[in-house]
Amino acid sequence: MRVYSNHGIIIEDNGLKLGLDNGKGDINFISHAHSDHLFSSKKSVLSSSETLLLARARNKHVGELFSDDNFELLNAGHVLGSCSLLYHGSKSVLFTGDFCTRDRHFLKGFKPKSADVLIMETTFGRPEYVFPSFNNTVKKIKNRIGELVSGGKNVLLSGYGLGKAQHLCKIVDGFSNVFVDVSVKKINDVYRSAGINLIDFPVYDGEESFVLISPKCWLPNAVNLNFSGWNAIKPCSSDSFVLSDHSDFRELLEVVKKVSPEKVFTYHGFAKDFADFLRVEGFDASALVNKQHSLNNFF
Repeated sequence: MRVYSNHGIIIEDNGLKLGLDNGKGDINFISHAHSDHLFSSKKSVLSSSETLLLARARNKHVGELFSDDNFELLNAGHVLGSCSLLYHGSKSVLFTGDFCTRDRHFLKGFKPKSADVLIMETTFGRPEYVFPSFNNTVKKIKNRIGELVSGGKNVLLSGYGLGKAQHLCKIVDGFSNVFVDVSVKKINDVYRSAGINLIDFPVYDGEESFVLISPKCWLPNAVNLNFSGWNAIKPCSSDSFVLSDHSDFRELLEVVKKVSPEKVFTYHGFAKDFADFLRVEGFDASALVNKQHSLNNFF
């Protein structure tokens, strides 16, 4: 078995080439529908049905869904339809994709299974990235929106069209004059078709009084509230909130311990830092940075 990064992660095992969030394999897996994980492919893909709907809503041409007993999809808790992949090959391999272990509104957190090899994202793989309680953060956001609206201010809630925007839609449930960007509306429609209870907020069309959910970062006639895990260390302003669809450092470490792998590969974000930390903790860990790692000798 070989695991390597070549503008995307690839597993080669027993004559099979498996592409992880890329279209370079004989079989290809799409973990979720964020643009940096999507690809167009005429081949059948391993994915959830929700990710396929979202991919097509984002104008990606993706083949039909493929299933096989060697491949097990696990809820990753990142966005609607996000999945981790457990591959049962010569050794079991768990590829996390982007994941979050916290329950948030309509999403259940990622619950990993044990595997021989763990390939994990490490976006927030440094000890300083520890996030506050989700429920407490939601209360703070609601209170701040209430203060601004009561003071006659317009409010821009800036968040990714897929992921944060839908949580923001739940947070503003009960407020008046709520609007969404047209791109958010498109994604919300897919969420509703998948059974997620979201209010069908109208698209903003120049109304003078508004609470607007949009990927835009700034409007001249509104107070901007922004939401990111990066705000844990470097908040953009006093109206920055720590809200993330990723796991924080403690949760990353907890996943490694639960999987209890023989080998860990880290990628994305602080991959090298987290691999270094895991080695101190006694794990055999390496960062995947466009180089091959032959596992033949290891196994």
